Amino acid sequence: MSCCEKNDKTCQRLTEHYETYPKLQIQDVFKFLHQSALGCEHIVSSLEKATENIKEEYGRGIAKNKIFVEKLDGDYSRVHLSCMDYGVSAEALGEMLFLSAKKGVDGKTKLKQKLKIAEEMITEGLLPFDIDEFRCAAQIWEKEGFPAIHHSEVFRRAYKPAYRVVSDKYAEQISELIKQKMI
Repeated sequence: MSCCEKNDKTCQRLTEHYETYPKLQIQDVFKFLHQSALGCEHIVSSLEKATENIKEEYGRGIAKNKIFVEKLDGDYSRVHLSCMDYGVSAEALGEMLFLSAKKGVDGKTKLKQKLKIAEEMITEGLLPFDIDEFRCAAQIWEKEGFPAIHHSEVFRRAYKPAYRVVSDKYAEQISELIKQKMI
């Protein structure tokens, strides 16, 4: 029985992520799982800096994304900056990011569990990676202490990601705001 047949949430979320981003690479899987387990604790030094960075990135121009809020496998979601086209301010998004950046409980333990599920999915043929390459990359990443990583160059070129990771409670507020604007 595959992990998805066991109704495993991580398996389901990774399957959805792969279907949405079929060009993703191993490091993009790592990034997804890192954000799912640890959120955005590594990225926020201050509310002012968070807001400034959002304004700066949005001001450079971003790809229009049909998905505004993308659920991760945990208590966080990716909120795409294109939500700002529908009235979400950089200040509001910056504050949500800042409030979401708390140290997670057992984040690295959760990350290790999620990596095991991803490994199982590769073994079962549910993700298109070489299992030895995945295991080697995961071991190196673990020895480094699971630092936050960037998307792969392939992913960046194909999808032009521009988002912030926020707590689900704030992501739900953004979804509701956008729905109201679209009605």
